[in-house]
Amino acid sequence: MILIPVFLSFVYKINEDLQELTDYNQQNISGPVTLEGTVRNHEGEKLEGIIVKIKEVNGNIREYISEIDGYFSFSDIVPGENPIIKLTGDKGTGHISLNRENINSSLMLKYPVLTEVIIFHNNDNHFNFNFVEEIKEKIDNTRDLNPNVFFLNAGDIFINNPGRWAQPDDLEWYQSQSVSTINEMNKLGYDALTVGNHDVQPFANHTFEALIKAEFPLLAANLEIKSGILPEFKPYVLLNTEEKYTLAVLGLSQCDFNGINVLDPFLTAEKYSHLSENNIFIALSHLGIEDDIELARAINDLDLIVGGHSHTLLCEPLLIDNTMIVQAGTGGKIQNNDNPAYLGMVTIILENGIPLSKEAVVFKFTRIGSVVCICEDIDFVGFSDYFRLEIIIILLIFLIGVICKKFLFK
Repeated sequence: MILIPVFLSFVYKINEDLQELTDYNQQNISGPVTLEGTVRNHEGEKLEGIIVKIKEVNGNIREYISEIDGYFSFSDIVPGENPIIKLTGDKGTGHISLNRENINSSLMLKYPVLTEVIIFHNNDNHFNFNFVEEIKEKIDNTRDLNPNVFFLNAGDIFINNPGRWAQPDDLEWYQSQSVSTINEMNKLGYDALTVGNHDVQPFANHTFEALIKAEFPLLAANLEIKSGILPEFKPYVLLNTEEKYTLAVLGLSQCDFNGINVLDPFLTAEKYSHLSENNIFIALSHLGIEDDIELARAINDLDLIVGGHSHTLLCEPLLIDNTMIVQAGTGGKIQNNDNPAYLGMVTIILENGIPLSKEAVVFKFTRIGSVVCICEDIDFVGFSDYFRLEIIIILLIFLIGVICKKFLFK
């Protein structure tokens, strides 16, 4: 009988050793390999003189300068799992992530290196996290095709007006709904949330208890919590692509709650302008469209502003110099399961780690499925009240001019 536990312990130790060996082999692509291929431009021409670098699992950096036919080779190299190859030429340095499928094959690397980054976003849901399964399917399908997919929320996930709750003034309902909202967001795989003015009302500590369940960073660089009624908010978060590029996401918000000290968002953004040293610099803003425009003018290094608060549905993004501004409407001011859901998507192409192009679209989810939002269908919703007023004034001036010309200057 004594031999049985000894035997089982021996078997368990063997299994542990085998697992460690398997893990080591997976991490090190089963030992030394020969890594070779060619470097070409995007027209297929072979490039000479491109510096090809790769880091081995032991920390050594191997380097090869591509030959006249674009050829490079590393023999007896242990690159580790999903190694990064760096290509350096006259247009800078680009990163390429290799995977297990192509590590032993002849590689054809393109220079300059183009990398696609996709950022999904929404805002002002106000407890209306409708069409969660459809939105998750959309994002998951995109993630299956591209490893560099991120999901941001620009705030106001809750409702701070008890009269607008589905069960007015019922704190137990608010407690349940706020926790359910965070659970849904965890399920969707958000990468960051900038808290909005509707997200900081304590309501007998229920808001705190819900927010601490978030599996994603809570951002607000310009909000200082005066007491323990809310969790501490981070000023920013750094997100990494598969190629080790970084996205800096700065949170900026506003609120009128006594337990929070609100700092000037423009001065705060200036304080964190050094984040532009990252490959993509994003402001995740709950300031509203007009302040977002001013922010873009004040901080020239911002690549993207993902906005909220003003409930603006921008089917076409705004461009202020090099800064793109996007916002995806609202889930509705009052909770209703029949409200449509909007999901914005920004596609950024990096050339050797520097933004080359940006495109944006908004998807509208309704009971008849998902369709691309068309601006003609929403009648001025893409403009702030400020711009509406400008347009009305211009039309009035034009009309007055026509009348004066017709009746006064015959």
